[in-house]
Amino acid sequence: MKTKKLFKCKFEDLPTIGEFAVGSAKRDLADFSGFSLVFNPDTLDGIEMKIAVCREKVRSWVVVGELKSTTEKLNTVTRSLRVKLNALEGYVKLASGELDVNVADTGIPVVRNAISRGNTEGVIAGVTNVLAVANRNMKALEAKGMKSALLDEIAATTREINALNVRQNELESKRNRLTEENTEVFNDLWKALSPVFETGKALYRGVNEAKLKDYTVAQLVKRINAGKKKEKGNNG
Repeated sequence: MKTKKLFKCKFEDLPTIGEFAVGSAKRDLADFSGFSLVFNPDTLDGIEMKIAVCREKVRSWVVVGELKSTTEKLNTVTRSLRVKLNALEGYVKLASGELDVNVADTGIPVVRNAISRGNTEGVIAGVTNVLAVANRNMKALEAKGMKSALLDEIAATTREINALNVRQNELESKRNRLTEENTEVFNDLWKALSPVFETGKALYRGVNEAKLKDYTVAQLVKRINAGKKKEKGNNG
């Protein structure tokens, strides 16, 4: 039977969320221990050990990083197809009335829509139809200035999109298997962290909004995402 995931954040983000929360609890240990003797240095050290176990598992998931880079490349290559389709559409409109289909029926708008929706399979299937129409009407299009190399470029880009899509699906399946195999370990960390979050809210809600954010998962996720964006900006 599949183990149910108890937390809403990403697996790879949970150790960082835990580090933030435990760090804050150590800072506020006087408040926590005053609230309940459940909270003491040994308790927090025990949670940090669970964090370390989960952190090591995330580090071993090379697939997570590869999946991210593959997805980013897939999106970039797919968007690049728009420029080539724009050029082809220009020639199609110049040859309007000389083609065996209406301009609207060439399939280009369908592909453009699939790109906007992130429907990779739709993009691949749509380009196949667009190229079939273009190849049937090659003479009319070439008469308006189109070079056959444009169709070759569209076909090559689509093959790259297909290869990236296949790899993305493989990596997603692998990641899903890894996360399913380790759900219990991450759930165990979540169970250890939950009292910290709940006690932080009990202590600081309506008293200290700044500290309250340190024990609010949604706020900690925002902090992680902001850090990722900053890191990406520095690397870009």
